[in-house]
Amino acid sequence: MNVSDVVVRAARRRASWSWLDSKRVMEELADRCELELDWDWDAPEGWGSLRREAEDEAIVSGTIPLCVALAGSPGARAAAELGCEVITVSSWVAPELSCSLEVLSEAFGHPEGFSSMDVEEFSGQDLWFATV
Repeated sequence: MNVSDVVVRAARRRASWSWLDSKRVMEELADRCELELDWDWDAPEGWGSLRREAEDEAIVSGTIPLCVALAGSPGARAAAELGCEVITVSSWVAPELSCSLEVLSEAFGHPEGFSSMDVEEFSGQDLWFATV
């Protein structure tokens, strides 16, 4: 599934989004969906993880309005309601996503992780590792 349109929409909203917006979304998702939030508030990380029973159910970018969530997760719908662009995946490790390198660079800068990531076939976990 090509996610270039979703990622570029999120990237272009960067100017009106801050880490405080991401924090609000993460906290609301954790509360609404009864998930555990893992994010370092003192040194805002690239992504916040929302977990159920030690398994990621969704991740939210700390810099742009973007959420990656497991398909069927209530977090996916809630993140959209809270203003995020949402990418759904069937699993964190299935290489079911693609996105142009130009769009990824616009959204996340030029992380070194993109050099080893196949932008034609990557997983939600690959995106997380490349942009942490």
